[in-house]
This record gives sequence, structure tokens and C-alpha cells, in this order.
Amino acid sequence: MRKFWGTCNNEKYLIGCNGSTIYVYDKAENELAKFKDANYVYRAKFIPKTNILVAKSTAGLLVIYDLDKLKLIKKITVTRRGAQDEGFLITPDGKYLYNIEKPLYSTKTQLTIYDTLNFNAIKTLFNSDDKFVLQNLEFDKDDNICYVIGFIRNQQGVFDYGFIGKLIDDEIVAMKKLENEKYEFLKSYKDWEDCGFTDKKLEWISLKRQENIEKVSLVETYKLS
Repeated sequence: MRKFWGTCNNEKYLIGCNGSTIYVYDKAENELAKFKDANYVYRAKFIPKTNILVAKSTAGLLVIYDLDKLKLIKKITVTRRGAQDEGFLITPDGKYLYNIEKPLYSTKTQLTIYDTLNFNAIKTLFNSDDKFVLQNLEFDKDDNICYVIGFIRNQQGVFDYGFIGKLIDDEIVAMKKLENEKYEFLKSYKDWEDCGFTDKKLEWISLKRQENIEKVSLVETYKLS
């Protein structure tokens, strides 16, 4: 396959995202389809144990495909304002999509949870909270808990410190403060991970300056802190 910004795969399909086009391949790398339903798409993920693909556009769209039918099944407009660079995940049971969103031209963030039956929004959290700036997510399958990385603003409204916290009962709790260097590394690593650890993405983030990049996770970092 060509070099992509983002890739993902499951047992049946290989996916490549180059921004303007989502490429679908079979396991032998035969091209099956090209989708051009959204621009600035660099990340995509499968719903576990299905051939349903969710892709995120930095232009404020989510696009969902049934790859067995090679068909777009839903397009969600999150916002028309601001670059949507933050992370998203699909829960291990495949029931929910968690998407970090910026509803305005700012670093203010919110977390919207969608069901994966019809991709309707169930709830939106933190949309009135200027304190938390959310950046990425990771699910702990053992504890069935979502972990969040982000930062806290100080009283002047600028960066104070990075954190990892647990999302429990619609609140971020038991936060652990991160040293700046560790925070910057984790933030960049999760961004790279979201794109499938591609060489092309690595060229554009701070991790490229490191010769040996250690594999990390939010869950392990939290538990070892």
C-alpha cells in the first residue's frame, strides 16, 4: 500500500486515510473502494467484531461505513468551527463511541458519547466547563473504565498542568498530575497511536526526535504513577 497518514485494520479489511480519501483494501491489499465523503480524515477505527468503520475528520465530521456493503451509512456534523484534532475511541464491547470535540473556535472541549446502533448522541459532557481541556482517551478492558488525558487551565485561562484521570459517572475523578515532559510525550504518543503508528504521522509530531520510542499507555502510566 501507499504511505498514509492513518491506517487501521481488522480480520477482513485494511484501511488507509490520506486526508481527502479513505482507501479500502482486502487482506491481499487489493483495492476495493475509495470514499471521498469528508476532507481532512486521518484516523479511522473499526467497531470491534464488525466491519463497520468510523472515521474522524478534523473539519468536524464523523463518517461511518458498512464495508461489507462498501457504503456510507451515516455522516455526523459535529461542528463547523475549529479543527477537531482530539482523540476518539470505540468501547471494547462495541456499544459506544466516545468523541472529544471542540464546539467553538477555542481550546474548550467536550466529550460526546454516541451509541453504535444508529450513532445518535446519548450525552455530551463538560460542554460548560472551561477548566478541563480533553485530548485523548483509552479504555481499560480489565476495569471497564475510560481514562482521559488532558490539561487544566489556571486562573488566567492558560495551561497549568497535564493530567490523567478516570471517567466515572460522567465526571473526571482521581486525577493524577503529570510532569510536563511526560505529558507532552503521552499526548504525542496517543496521537500517533490513533493514526496506526504510521511513518507519515511520525514525521509531523515531536516523537520523531527520539531514536527508540517506548510503547506506553494511559492506563499503565496512571497505575504506575
